[in-house]
Amino acid sequence: MSSSTTPPVVPPESETWLTPAVKGFSAASFFSDFGHELATALIPGFLTALGAPPIALGLVEGVSLLAQAGAGLWGGALADQSPRRQRWVVVGYLATALKALMALVFFWPWIVVIRTLAWTGRGMRGPIRSTLLAEEVPERHRGRAYGFREAWDTAGAVLGPVAALLLVATLGSRTLLAWSAVPGALAVVVVLWWVRDHRPPKPHATLQTAVSPAYRRGLVALAQFQVGWVAPTLFILRVERAVPHNGVVTAILLYVVFNVFYAACAYPAGIWADKMGAGAVLWMAGTLGVLTLAGFALPGVHVILWGGLFAAAGAVTAGWESARQPWMLGRMTPGERGRGFGRVEASLGVSQLIANVAVAGIWTLVGPTWAFTLAALMAAQGTFRLWSAHRAGP
Repeated sequence: MSSSTTPPVVPPESETWLTPAVKGFSAASFFSDFGHELATALIPGFLTALGAPPIALGLVEGVSLLAQAGAGLWGGALADQSPRRQRWVVVGYLATALKALMALVFFWPWIVVIRTLAWTGRGMRGPIRSTLLAEEVPERHRGRAYGFREAWDTAGAVLGPVAALLLVATLGSRTLLAWSAVPGALAVVVVLWWVRDHRPPKPHATLQTAVSPAYRRGLVALAQFQVGWVAPTLFILRVERAVPHNGVVTAILLYVVFNVFYAACAYPAGIWADKMGAGAVLWMAGTLGVLTLAGFALPGVHVILWGGLFAAAGAVTAGWESARQPWMLGRMTPGERGRGFGRVEASLGVSQLIANVAVAGIWTLVGPTWAFTLAALMAAQGTFRLWSAHRAGP
């Protein structure tokens, strides 16, 4: 799949951070997330139309994220060992585009199956992408590079729900879910065209399993916060169930607000991670996350406050996604970056499974107030861990 003509290798000491891999993965993330978020904005209402209870959304998110976690371990090993990493990234993007098959579903458990297949591809490609970026970008600019990619990722995430909002009344959810395959295919084309694997590792490198105490502290802190930070689809469902009229439209509009703030904050968060330290950005994002979850627990929230909560959630996610990779990179050895990223993705996937199933289950049994209160308490414990790990240093 690789072209016969490849761009020159970017030397490690170069001051260039806007490398071909950064550009290529940024564009691919834009297209992929456009399709992903278009579908995500429709899933809660689509499940409701299929007669699914709130726990169904927790299962959709939780099981697919668990599959993403397992695939992350596999992708981490490929990142360190495979000489064909670009091809595996392409396979990952192709698998993610399978979410368009939800357009054919009339029985909600199939949503779980299809989303799980799609998220397996997402989990597998993540550690490879993160490793390729780490190899091309100088250490002092990695926060900026990861933040730049996140910003483009979320620009697609802004336009996806906007497209859903503008077209759902005309085309319907099923047709839009089917069309989500188109931006997924464009992401594959971009990776094939732009991303090259300049320094493939040796395919028979010896696997090492030992990790440093600093890496272990960071991994535990990230996982504990993730146990409380639920998927944004639960925020969408919270609004849809709370707003008596036009709840779906209101929720999609607010989800656009979420992604606008996510996109606007991602690149600055990466710059702050380079200047202030990624750990500081993480625990500040965690503190805001606790307050946001507590806000979603309040009964009878006004739509203006809903908007503030979605904006805050977008800022939290931007800080989290832009800072956690450079933070963990400082705790890894160069030869184990892929497996290090893979373990991170695996632990976060398990944590998200626990978070989404637990919160959705408690919501189904006793209501959203108790569910989001529990989430806020779990996120508070994780934020304290992030602060402790940051203070302990690498």
